[in-house]
Amino acid sequence: MSDETMEARGVFAAVCGVAGAAGSTTGTELTPAAEIRAYVDKVWPSFLDDLEALVVVPSVVDESRAWRAPWGLECHRALCVAMDVARRQGLSIVDCDGYVAYGELAGETPEQVATIAHVDVVPAGEGWTVEPYALTRREGVLMGRGVLDDKGAALASIYAAGFLARRVRNGWKPQRTLRCILGASEEAGMMDVRRYLTGHEPPAFLFTPDAEFAVCCGEKGCVNAEVAHAVDGAGAIIELTGGVARNAVPARAEAIVRMDTCMDGYLAPRGSMWSPSRRVARIVAHGVAGHAAEPAGTVNAIGVLAAYLAACGICSAAEREFLGFCKRALGAWDGSGLGIDVADELFGGLTCIGGTVRTQAGRFVLTLDVRLPGAADVERVSRRIEGVARECGCEVRITHTREPFTMDPQSPEVMVLRRAYEEFAGRPAVPFAIGGGTYAHHFPRAVGFGPLDRTEPLPDWVGPEHGPMRAFGSTSSSARSPSTSVVLNPSSTLKWGQTPNLTNGAERVA
Repeated sequence: MSDETMEARGVFAAVCGVAGAAGSTTGTELTPAAEIRAYVDKVWPSFLDDLEALVVVPSVVDESRAWRAPWGLECHRALCVAMDVARRQGLSIVDCDGYVAYGELAGETPEQVATIAHVDVVPAGEGWTVEPYALTRREGVLMGRGVLDDKGAALASIYAAGFLARRVRNGWKPQRTLRCILGASEEAGMMDVRRYLTGHEPPAFLFTPDAEFAVCCGEKGCVNAEVAHAVDGAGAIIELTGGVARNAVPARAEAIVRMDTCMDGYLAPRGSMWSPSRRVARIVAHGVAGHAAEPAGTVNAIGVLAAYLAACGICSAAEREFLGFCKRALGAWDGSGLGIDVADELFGGLTCIGGTVRTQAGRFVLTLDVRLPGAADVERVSRRIEGVARECGCEVRITHTREPFTMDPQSPEVMVLRRAYEEFAGRPAVPFAIGGGTYAHHFPRAVGFGPLDRTEPLPDWVGPEHGPMRAFGSTSSSARSPSTSVVLNPSSTLKWGQTPNLTNGAERVA
């Protein structure tokens, strides 16, 4: 079994196992493994063709282009590609006004078992050495934005349902109805599944292939916030920009500053003007990207930039207030800078990252993504963030909260998944909890199952989830040393030696 087929086989097995058990009288029999393996081998070339057609679609949520497509034209195009695959696999297709779609295989009763996956992706970001919106094969893995999260898994679910559709044509009848639900706004707040649940009953059991093997039976809670401070018109900073998504540790952040504020200060007066009217410098910070749920090993570029600007001594008192909050919030990803660090045995520790910073309507705005273990109190964490923000002269808006979610790892449905994993992987299926949030927490009986298997070794160049160079089955991170650079105009730079006392080992380099 090659690396590039490992996750697909696992997802195929899960869908076939659950649906096969649903069609039995006992609710426990799994589809023979040999039959599933033969099917995967047969359809694998077609699967890769369909995956390539889906990965080339840059399906980042864009509600500004929502005409006849609530999540944007590209997200709707990705839904259409996936629905076409489901139709060819023999499923009945329902498009829920572009918000969500599903393919269905009718059973003897309307009671459902289901999968749910998403076809939207986080923005590609920087750091790719291959085209992000293309399917690239390298050293036995597949690369491209979405191959792992979550287009590959969505298509694997559809193809697995296609396996069962072929059995139906040969006379088999499932007891329950199988539904493959496809979302298109998972990375941007999951309003798609909320819309789905306003008009549809939740299934008797559902899993999402948007986590890890073996079975994810718990998800951390969350607090999302926006922290803002008015731009000081007389200050040094003209603009702050960084990050591509709230739930991704940013690899790049930049500030545009007035050169006349630092003619005799930290930034030397070199270079030329960007425009006849003002002398400006662009300060760029580089970090190490990754998923908000797993920030260990990442370096937040916004935090690097904030520390650099604070050390320059060029900023006004008002600007130092906002930078001070950024340093406290992003100086350590465990939330200790805000006094919210806590951990428990099931979930591990709390995590806190700043995903984006923007200059909007005369304000600097930082987004926070905090993932909470069961030991944390959502209300207390929210109030603490608000309190620290006020201490730093900032406004704060709590945009979303969610309590931690768990499902009994000994439940019959989970046991079917555990047995499927053990049969196909040849390893014990140990239930676990994650820091990420998936569709599962929106349903009464749901878990995460695959597609990532961390026991599978992969090349060092494979990047982190929500970062560049992410591959189907990746376990490793692509690291880059944090740094800052100062640019006076597009053709001239300032080169500096190493500066002490900057967090995360930041350097001033060209």
